[in-house]
Amino acid sequence: MADEDTKQESPWGIDRLKKIQKGISEEQQKALQSECALYAKCFGTDAGRKVLKLITEALDRQPVWDPNLDPKFGYFREGQNDVIKNITNRINFARSK
Repeated sequence: MADEDTKQESPWGIDRLKKIQKGISEEQQKALQSECALYAKCFGTDAGRKVLKLITEALDRQPVWDPNLDPKFGYFREGQNDVIKNITNRINFARSK
């Protein structure tokens, strides 16, 4: 089991968003909350959930590293995965309020 001090934090995870929120002005906090609420509203509809599922299946459910490809491809794939994580974490952050 990973020690809490060595656990790597996602730059867009809910905990990270909460830390960011604590270190910014009230106006910036409201802007962050509004932005995340937009994600939740957009992807909270039936159509939005279907689109997010399609995006997730197309981008996030693929292998990151392929021994037959240039290693740089792995960084590209990680970036694609991060898009999905960013969206879902912002939705979850909005819903946690």
